[in-house]
Amino acid sequence: MRKIIKEVNLSNLLTITSLLLGIMAFIIVVGIFSGANKPYYNFRVGFIMYFLMLTMTTCLLLSRFGRKDGAYTAIGAFIISLIFVFTSMFNNFFLDATIPLVIVSAFASLSEIYRNIQHGELLDKIKNVSPHIIHLAVVILITGVLLTSIFATTTTLTFTQDGQRTFEGYTLKYDGFDVENLGFAEHYNYEFSIYKDGSLQGTATIKGVNKTQISWRPGIYNSVTEDIYLSLRGTGAQGISINAKMVPYPILLWMGVVLLATGITMRLGVSWLKKREKPKKPHKEKTKKSYDEKIEEELEKIREEKES
Repeated sequence: MRKIIKEVNLSNLLTITSLLLGIMAFIIVVGIFSGANKPYYNFRVGFIMYFLMLTMTTCLLLSRFGRKDGAYTAIGAFIISLIFVFTSMFNNFFLDATIPLVIVSAFASLSEIYRNIQHGELLDKIKNVSPHIIHLAVVILITGVLLTSIFATTTTLTFTQDGQRTFEGYTLKYDGFDVENLGFAEHYNYEFSIYKDGSLQGTATIKGVNKTQISWRPGIYNSVTEDIYLSLRGTGAQGISINAKMVPYPILLWMGVVLLATGITMRLGVSWLKKREKPKKPHKEKTKKSYDEKIEEELEKIREEKES
């Protein structure tokens, strides 16, 4: 154990973090080009995101508590993750494994933010706080990605003209279909109204464009608590069939993005302001001393000339 802890340092952890980000980016690109579905990402990107969270948490703990205490705290969080996985606290592998790291990392980030705003000048406070805001943003983003992907629900709904269907506490009403001929292409619009507790929440339109082939864009309804995506499945004499997907907790993703942009802006802004600061004038005593030295040198030269 001690040999392992000796090898744990910020340089090695940052290298591992960069490698994990590169691997995850490669997997995502391959998935996009191969048209991969949800299970492809769950069992590839999910594991990498877990270890990415582990390395980032360890980096933060090392900078906060030192190598020994930070490493032991990270190992403790990892052991708790294993306990959560084996006991299946949340009945989901990735959520069980990640929650302990999220709690430790979020607590450490918030404590560092609080500690750094207690002392120093304003620019120094901003400079010291910004990395921890970025770290907290990444933690919130990873948590948001996990929760939105794990708890998202999808179902198929079939509508007749002016029909209604219920979905995850919402009532979806099919308002009709219209075609717009632009000459070079035809536009198809399937209109839906979205109700909750009898009150209209918004509308969503599934749009299609027919040029050489038809391409579809899903209808989207956004709210603070969840997003609803409607995509066309098929049409026929019986009506229209759609896939309805509800994604919860989108606010976590927005919070993460806003915090990430805030942290980066703070960091870059402080660096720019620091460069614009004028260099301080030399201290008076130091300037006086330099003049005294020059006078002494001149007097020494005069003495040497007299002796010669």
